[in-house]
Amino acid sequence: MTAWEMQHRLFNILYTSWAWSCPNMYMWSWESDIIAVSKSNYIAEYEIKVSISDYKRDFKKRKHQFLNYNSIQSGPNRFLYALPGSLAEKASKIEIPEHAGLYLVHQYQIQVIKRPPLLHNQKITDQQIKRLFRSLHYKAWDAMNIVTKYRIAKGMVK
Repeated sequence: MTAWEMQHRLFNILYTSWAWSCPNMYMWSWESDIIAVSKSNYIAEYEIKVSISDYKRDFKKRKHQFLNYNSIQSGPNRFLYALPGSLAEKASKIEIPEHAGLYLVHQYQIQVIKRPPLLHNQKITDQQIKRLFRSLHYKAWDAMNIVTKYRIAKGMVK
C-alpha cells in the first residue's frame, strides 16, 4: 500500500470524527502527512509509514526530540503513526515511542495498537488556523497551475 493510498483510507475511515483535515502540510518545522483537527479543536498529526524500515528511519528526525519534550505547547496535541494493516505481525513487535500512538490501516477499518497520549491541552490557535489555510491556499493555486499546464500540453486550452 502506498502512502497516498494510506492517506485516502485514513480520510475515508476517519473523516466523520474530524472537523477538518489537511494532507501534506507544514504546520511546524516539518511536513505532516495528515493534520486533523477534532471537533473539539485539538490537533492530531498522522505520520504514515509504509514499511517497518520506513518507521524506524523516522526516529532520526528532529521532530521526535520536540515531541518528547514534556512541556510542548505548540505542536500537535496527539501524534500517531499509521502503518498498513498487512504489517500487523511485524507491528506487534516494534517499539512505540511514549509520545506516539500506532494505528494499522486496513481497507475499511482502523486497528488501534496504541492510542496516542495527549501531549498538551492547548487547542488550535487562530494563528495556526491561518497558517493551515495559507498552506491550503497555495496548494489550491499549485493544483490549478498543474491542471492548466496539462490542459495546454494536451491542446485543450489555447
